Amino acid sequence: MECSVLLEKQIAEGKSCKVDSSSIHHGKSSCGIERIVNLSIIPDLRVSSAEEEEEIEILLENYLQRCESCHSQAERLLDSAKEMEDSIAVNLSSRRLKVSRVELFLQVGTFCIAVGALVAGNELSMSKLKWSLLE
Repeated sequence: MECSVLLEKQIAEGKSCKVDSSSIHHGKSSCGIERIVNLSIIPDLRVSSAEEEEEIEILLENYLQRCESCHSQAERLLDSAKEMEDSIAVNLSSRRLKVSRVELFLQVGTFCIAVGALVAGNELSMSKLKWSLLE
């Protein structure tokens, strides 16, 4: 006979019994020592059990609210991080475009100087040709 069945039978008869939680393991069905339970304590145990259930339920609801709060805070932080990443990407793109614009101005300036040098060189060579023909 299992310990729980034996315990229930003794409680139903109004007797006290001793339960050894260490003797229940490894398939043993013997009841030994450790805690005395009698019929007069059982209603108190049921009341405290109901109170414990309510307390556990309140604690679980509290933990659930904390978890939901942490989850929503994590989502807000993730959204903020994504917004920051987008802001940084826009800022870097803006800087890259400014650098590209400066590079374009430098290339246009270089082209203008090269055209000016070409025209001046062509004029110089033409004037030398004219002087050589005139002489």
